[in-house]
Amino acid sequence: MTELPVDIINHILHFCDTKSLLCISHLSRYFNKLSNHFMKWLKLCFQEPECRALIDAAMLKNDLLNNNIDAKSLYQAIQKNDVNELKRILFLNARREFVLYVPFYEGSIPDFFPRSAYNKRTLYLTEDEARKNTPNAAKVKHWLKVKSEVEKDKFEELYKSKKIESKNNKSLMPIFY
Repeated sequence: MTELPVDIINHILHFCDTKSLLCISHLSRYFNKLSNHFMKWLKLCFQEPECRALIDAAMLKNDLLNNNIDAKSLYQAIQKNDVNELKRILFLNARREFVLYVPFYEGSIPDFFPRSAYNKRTLYLTEDEARKNTPNAAKVKHWLKVKSEVEKDKFEELYKSKKIESKNNKSLMPIFY
C-alpha cells in the first residue's frame, strides 16, 4: 500500500464506511490521519444544530455514515448558506422525501395524517420552528413528523424560512416515528 500514490489511496478510502475506516485507522499513522479527517467532518455534521436539523429532515444519517454523501461538502454548504450546493448534494432527482413537522390537535395519534379541509398545510423543518410559528401552539397535543415530498425548486423556501406550504392535501401523509 505504501507504493500506491496518495490520490489512489484516498479514492479507495472514499468508498469505505465508518466501521471500515475505524478498522483501517489502526494500520498506520497515515490511515489514522485520513480516517480522523473523515470522522471529524461527520462529527461536525452531527453536532451542529443547523446541520443536524437538515440531516434528520432529509433522512441523511445512513448516507453520511456510508459515505454516499460527503460530510465535508454538506457541512461547508450549510455554513455558507449555499442553497445551490445543498440542492446539488441532496437532490439526485427532481424531488426528495423529507420528514417535516405538523401540529396535531387530537388526543390519539393516527397512522396517517388526515386530509386537510383547507387548501394549504404548513410543514416545518424542526419542531422548534413549528412551536414558534404555529398559532395557538399551546393547544397542540402532538407534533407529528410526516413524510412529504419536496420539489427541488421549493427547497430554498424550506431551507430559508424553515417551513413550506404544502398544497398536496388530496393524499394522506404517512407519519414517521
